[in-house]
Amino acid sequence: MVIKRFMAPTMSLAVAMVKDEFGEDAVILSTGHIKKPGIFGWFLRRWVTVIAGVEPAEEQMAPATEPPAAEPELNPPPADPRRASPVSAEKMTQLTTHYLLEKLKQQDVAAHHLDNLRELLPERVAKVGESPKVLLQKLLAEQLPRFTPWQSLNRSLVVALVGPTGVGKTTTIIKLAARYGLEAGWPVGLITADTYRVAAAEQLRTTAEILGIPVEVVYSPAEVAGALAKLAGRRLILVDTAGRSHFTNEHMQELRDFIRALPEPLTYLTISAATRFHDLVQMMERFAAFVAVDGLIVTKLDETNIYGSIYNAARHLNKPVAFLTTGQNVPEDLEEADNLKIAGLLAGLVRERGN
Repeated sequence: MVIKRFMAPTMSLAVAMVKDEFGEDAVILSTGHIKKPGIFGWFLRRWVTVIAGVEPAEEQMAPATEPPAAEPELNPPPADPRRASPVSAEKMTQLTTHYLLEKLKQQDVAAHHLDNLRELLPERVAKVGESPKVLLQKLLAEQLPRFTPWQSLNRSLVVALVGPTGVGKTTTIIKLAARYGLEAGWPVGLITADTYRVAAAEQLRTTAEILGIPVEVVYSPAEVAGALAKLAGRRLILVDTAGRSHFTNEHMQELRDFIRALPEPLTYLTISAATRFHDLVQMMERFAAFVAVDGLIVTKLDETNIYGSIYNAARHLNKPVAFLTTGQNVPEDLEEADNLKIAGLLAGLVRERGN
């Protein structure tokens, strides 16, 4: 199949260009928008892009009594694409599957997941009636573990956030406190064990005072019980832990001891969407070796256009993504994770704000 990209100011003009180039048998594979080429394109409205393809006509067998061939032309005219034969359903399924897998490869979806999807996609793609990207979105969403919303858990919750330094645990704790304390009206309390960074504890204290939420600072696992007693009766207690090197056993053992001091905690590994998969695997395996991870919180979606790490992480740990964060605003830039949205980011059906 011959594939080409067309650009035009409007969709109707782009489609006309496709028909003029490839004829009525052309197949439109995808559409999108792009800034008009050139420096002035940044000040004008976006152009439409269309990726289309056509199956070249099969060469005809020469008859047995064919007369001697004439001398070949030095510059033969190009074949007319309008004479292309219709694309078979099988070929179209193969082409569409390849196209979708290439999109996922560009999103850094891990190779072993691509191999699995290569087996599953053709059956989905062969079904007519829905956009291939929508079919891909539904398949990806089905593969992700589902998050159980906290409000459906009819008990008081102790929630701890763990993860490496710099992923935004403290900021996320503040967003969660505002979401459940102010918006949902839950009695919320905070505990911080992040005493290695003075700024983190002060940030939490200041914000907690503004929100009217009590906060306790603990310096060792032995102090956790006393902090919990002071916060007794709270529907939600959020625990901020120190972000330290997961390659250091001493640091990981300290984290494990803090988590063990909490009564039936829900522990969420906090990761940045911009982390490379190789680094992500090492980090996830180290944390999972020391604490029982119940789910993931993915931060900094506004800092990347590549979302494969979210899918890779959830599949690798077989744990749900609980929340996504998309900026610094409290609490607006925090949302409960939706598997269809995550899959839509990968399939190119959803755009994150600012991207």
